[in-house]
Amino acid sequence: MEARGKTITSKWLDRSLGMPHEDECKALKLAPDQEVVRFYRLRYADGKPMALELATIPSCYILNPFAMEGSLYDLLEQQGCRPVRALQRLRAISIDEQRANLLDIPQLSAALYIERTGINHDGTHVEFTRSWFPGDSYDFVAEIRDTI
Repeated sequence: MEARGKTITSKWLDRSLGMPHEDECKALKLAPDQEVVRFYRLRYADGKPMALELATIPSCYILNPFAMEGSLYDLLEQQGCRPVRALQRLRAISIDEQRANLLDIPQLSAALYIERTGINHDGTHVEFTRSWFPGDSYDFVAEIRDTI
């Protein structure tokens, strides 16, 4: 977004330490008793809501949720566990009322939902992020090549 000349800002909705939910255990390969840190924020471009992000990190990498002020990946790099690759799943959804209100769009509007699992250099899953985007905010382009 910054490359497009937009001013990017964020608003914290929650930063907390807690026990992982079932989907977080699965994505991060954690036991149910391993604590996680959650970062939930609303991201803006030129003052307009553009994304909701809920990132979950095992607490062995970031113990204090208030240690993060800017970039999650910068903080993970400082901890020596920045992801070097990620698996992402994208799908269209109808946005629920709570998230629609935060994104300032009508309930049940089309939205893009992305789940990303970040993996560090030794294959450890260190990040599980869920993101919700207004349906008209993003345009994805994919190039497909014949490898034969």
